[in-house]
Amino acid sequence: YRFVNRYHENWFKDSRRHFIGRKVEEVHRPSTYAIMRPYSRRALAGESVRYEHEMTGRDGKYYCFDVQYIPRRASDGTVLGYFSLVFDVTERVLRDRQLLRTQRLESVGRLASGIAHDLNNILSPVLMAPDLLRDAVRDPAGKELLDLIQSCALRGAAVLKQLLMFGRGEEE
Repeated sequence: YRFVNRYHENWFKDSRRHFIGRKVEEVHRPSTYAIMRPYSRRALAGESVRYEHEMTGRDGKYYCFDVQYIPRRASDGTVLGYFSLVFDVTERVLRDRQLLRTQRLESVGRLASGIAHDLNNILSPVLMAPDLLRDAVRDPAGKELLDLIQSCALRGAAVLKQLLMFGRGEEE
């Protein structure tokens, strides 16, 4: 560390003096440093690097950072180290995830509506048939079968109604 800004001090809750002159691996947790190390090596090889780093902070909360390493060069082009730019993008990432969940739920709702509509079309003749056939069937066992078909079709229709209501975002 050659320079530390106020945000870094606030994040680690320690003064600049604590960091200046120390190596990165001395400051960060081993698990965090293990993630940083390959990017750091690339920056020390002269490559500008950018990545997102997700972590649980010392306060137990979720954080996501947009991290950029920009090589610092001498006048002859030799890499002396790198500048580390870290931006807290936690709110954006959480907002994007919530939007994605909402979009998925909307897609599931549209799919549910489509399926319910198609199944309703298939079920309609089954719902009409028992009433139409009741007068033609004389056998008590046949009438019981028609009652069973009608009862099952009505239960199916009730399930489809719930599915349609879910798809439209309605409540009962």
